[in-house]
Amino acid sequence: LSIHADGNQIKVDFIDNGVGFDMSEDSFKTGLGFKIMDSLLSQLDSTYQMVSTDGFNLSFTFQNILEVEEQTELI
Repeated sequence: LSIHADGNQIKVDFIDNGVGFDMSEDSFKTGLGFKIMDSLLSQLDSTYQMVSTDGFNLSFTFQNILEVEEQTELI
């Protein structure tokens, strides 16, 4: 998990090295977990990207309400 502030954006990356999952299956986007994540990220007006090859990678970006001036690694 890494969180970076850069001007008016905050970027969060969650990466693991697990087996991943098949994102092309219909059940992926209809599952409760995905619906909750999508709803919460929508509330932040976030853009996100998921990759599930060689593990799992979720990256999302949203507006920086903390108004951090310079590039800062928060975690």
